[in-house]
Amino acid sequence: MDPDQLLEVAHEGPEAALRDQEQRATFERLLEVLDEERRTVFVLYEIEELSMHEVAQAAGCPLPTAYSRLRSARKLVLEAARRLELRENHR
Repeated sequence: MDPDQLLEVAHEGPEAALRDQEQRATFERLLEVLDEERRTVFVLYEIEELSMHEVAQAAGCPLPTAYSRLRSARKLVLEAARRLELRENHR
C-alpha cells in the first residue's frame, strides 16, 4: 500500500479500514477459484489494467488464448461471487 492510500484509510477511520480489509479478503477468496493461468490474465487485465496484447505477452500465450482465459476467469469469479453472496444472505 502506498503512503497516499495509508493516509486515506487513516482519515476514513477504523470502520472504513475494517471494511476495506474485509473487501480485500473477499476478493482474494474469489481469486482462489482460478488456476494460475486464469488468475494471471485476470489480474493483469482487470487489476493492473494492461492491454490484452500486454497480458498475452506477459502470460506467454497467444492473444486468443489470453482472451479465452479472461472470459473463463470472469465467469468463474462471477459464479464464486454469486455463491458467496447466497451464503452471506443465508446467515
